[in-house]
Amino acid sequence: MALKNKMDLSLEIAVPEVFAVMSTVWITAHIVIDGEST
Repeated sequence: MALKNKMDLSLEIAVPEVFAVMSTVWITAHIVIDGEST
């Protein structure tokens, strides 16, 4: 029971972090692409 709660908590923390990292990579890639195309 405690282990499951700990896993759920880890997922709640990990998902937004992964989403934030992916967003940062996505934005950075677009800035680089836009900079090279102009």
